[in-house]
Amino acid sequence: MGDREVESYYAGDISLRELAARVSTLDLFSSARGFWLKDINALQATKKTKQELAMLATALPGDAVLVFSQDTYFGGDWLAQRRFEQGALRKAVADVVDQQVEASVHPRKLAGWIRQRAEERYGLKLAAYQVDTLIDVCADLPSLIDGELKKLALLKTREGDTISENWFKIVLARTWSYSAAKIADAVLARRTDAYRFLLRIYRRESIIARLLPELYRGLLRLYWIRSDPDFRSRPEFRRVGWRLEKLQEAARRWRREALLKALTVVTDTAFRLRTGRMGGRTPQEAERDLLLLMLRRLYAL
Repeated sequence: MGDREVESYYAGDISLRELAARVSTLDLFSSARGFWLKDINALQATKKTKQELAMLATALPGDAVLVFSQDTYFGGDWLAQRRFEQGALRKAVADVVDQQVEASVHPRKLAGWIRQRAEERYGLKLAAYQVDTLIDVCADLPSLIDGELKKLALLKTREGDTISENWFKIVLARTWSYSAAKIADAVLARRTDAYRFLLRIYRRESIIARLLPELYRGLLRLYWIRSDPDFRSRPEFRRVGWRLEKLQEAARRWRREALLKALTVVTDTAFRLRTGRMGGRTPQEAERDLLLLMLRRLYAL
């Protein structure tokens, strides 16, 4: 916003009426001409909300700017992301703004940003594969990537400005998304080492909440690659970036009919998880056994 001073608020902390009052009664001695309402998913998708959004837009002075934003990562819950993107709330917000911008970074530019951030902020020199891995396991989100760089920087006294492959894997292996991503990649590529990954990981953590959406999303992308010549224009490929080549290679290992059955297997596994239809002496063993059964069904297709 250039030289504008920006006042930022979270949608869960201020009502739209309060914000409208603040916007319409700007202090003559304040330089604030930008207002940022964050996490708008906290608003209720009601007729009243739509009316208050319209009132807020009307109250905005001509030289001021109002920005609505929402982090659509939702902790890796792709269903929550889809509900938001296709929901009435987003449409209501879109109806009252002049311009919609999806804040995303092209993978090549993101890679450059990671290298620059690592070197200038944390004094780290990352190898190309380390940059690509960070993009992959952090869902292209700079905020998550920066958190991982901060952890890697703690190894500088041991490793110097370059982090060895072994220590890099150890640090990232502790992230929730990395474990699920390794298993999902193995399944999509039809590599049987998914069993080994799963058994080793379940000694220390539960990953089912991350793995099932990750796997379903990956299989759905493979299905569209096999079915739709214009698959790149589909919303499922909006943030794929450099991983597209890997997905296309994996898709060649599947028949389209098998992918449809695989999506059903993952959906059935999620249903069993939600309804508690699984065995095991402990909840963790039950989840592990449910995932092992899912893997056997997938590899049998």
